[in-house]
Amino acid sequence: MTMKTNAVAGFASLVLAVLPLVIIAGSLASSL
Repeated sequence: MTMKTNAVAGFASLVLAVLPLVIIAGSLASSL
């Protein structure tokens, strides 16, 4: 596993972790 592949995998997991929070925050903001 190269350094670039590891960085991409880390970035992808970070996006997957943050995405639900963004969706929840967006729905809360739109409901206010």
